[in-house]
Amino acid sequence: MHALDLALLQSVHEYPAVSLLCPTGPTEDQTRRRLIALARNARERLVDEFGADDPAVVELLTRLDDAVDQAPPLRARRSVAVFVSASTSKVFHLDVVVREREVVDETFATRDLVHDLLRRPRYLVLVLSGRVTRLYDGVGERLEERRGNGFPVVRPGEVLDEPGARARGIDPSQRRERELRRFVRAVDEALAPHLRTETAPLLVVGATRRLATFCDTSRHRAAVAARIDWAREQPAVGELAARVHPAVERLLHERRRAALADLDRAAGAHRACSGIEDIWRLSREGRGELLVVEAGYEFPARVDDEDGGLVPADDSTAPDVIDDAVDEIIEHVLARRGAAVIVPDGELADHGRIAMTLRH
Repeated sequence: MHALDLALLQSVHEYPAVSLLCPTGPTEDQTRRRLIALARNARERLVDEFGADDPAVVELLTRLDDAVDQAPPLRARRSVAVFVSASTSKVFHLDVVVREREVVDETFATRDLVHDLLRRPRYLVLVLSGRVTRLYDGVGERLEERRGNGFPVVRPGEVLDEPGARARGIDPSQRRERELRRFVRAVDEALAPHLRTETAPLLVVGATRRLATFCDTSRHRAAVAARIDWAREQPAVGELAARVHPAVERLLHERRRAALADLDRAAGAHRACSGIEDIWRLSREGRGELLVVEAGYEFPARVDDEDGGLVPADDSTAPDVIDDAVDEIIEHVLARRGAAVIVPDGELADHGRIAMTLRH
C-alpha cells in the first residue's frame, strides 16, 4: 500500500462504505473465518437498515463477499483490511495489528492504513558502490530498486597511472580523489530529478571514503537523513534492507520526538489546540497543520445537527454514528496538506490523547 492508495480511499464519500479490519490469525484458515464473520456482521447491519431486497445493498454485499474470497491472508503481515462501496473494492495487508471490527459509514475507516504508512515511513536508499550506484525505494523493511531516469549510475574504470603522471608530480591518490569527486557529480546529476519532487528522507550507504566524499561534496548533502558506513559491494536486496532497518527505526523515533517538540513549541506560541471537540471543528476549517494522536485513541460520535459539533456515542454501530471521529479528523488534516503523526498511548495524556498545531 502506498500514499496514493490511501488518498484514493479517503476520496470516497458514499454511504454505505464498508471497512473490515482483521488481525491475521495463527493460520490462514483462521484469518479467513474471522473475515467471513466480520462480513456477516456488516451484512446484518445493512439488512437491518435497508432491508434484504434493496438492490444496491444486494450488489454491495456480493462485492463484499467477493473481496473477502479474494483476500488471501499473508502470514508475514499482521492484519488484513477490506474496503468495499458502490464504486470501490480494495484489499490491503498491513504491518500493524488492528482492532478487529467492521465499520459501516459514509467514508472508509482508513486510520489503520494511516498508522501503517506512518509506522513504515517511505525513504530512499542510495548505495555508493565501486562500480554501480543504485537507488532504492524503501517502505518499512522492503526495498525496490528504481531503474531508469539516470539509475543505475555506472562508474567508468579508473585509470590508476596515466602515462607521465608520476613524472609530472601527480600523486595517484590525488588523481583517484578527483575521479571520485567527478563520479559524485555524475551521481548528483542522476539524483536531482528524483529529489526534485520527493519528500522521503535519503539514506546513503557506502564504504567510508566514498560516503565521506559524497556527504561532503554533493549538492544534495542536506537531503541526507542518515549515513550507513558499509563496504559491501552490490549487496543483495535482503541484506541491504536488514542493514538500513535500524536507521529507519531511528528516523521513525526521531519523527515522533520532533512532532511532540513541534507541538510543545506551538502550544507555547498559542498555535495549538487539544481535545477532540476543538480539533474536530478546526480540522474541518482547514486549520490543521500537524495532527498528533495516540495509537489507541478512538471516539465514536454523532454530529450535532445545529452546530456541527461532536456528541459522544455509546453504540458505534448505530446508523447515525461515526464509528471513529479520529479517523475523519486524520482525513480532514491530510486532505488539506497537513501532516499526521501517531504516537504510543500515554504520550498525549496532558492533551486529551489528541492535539493539533494550527496554521493561523
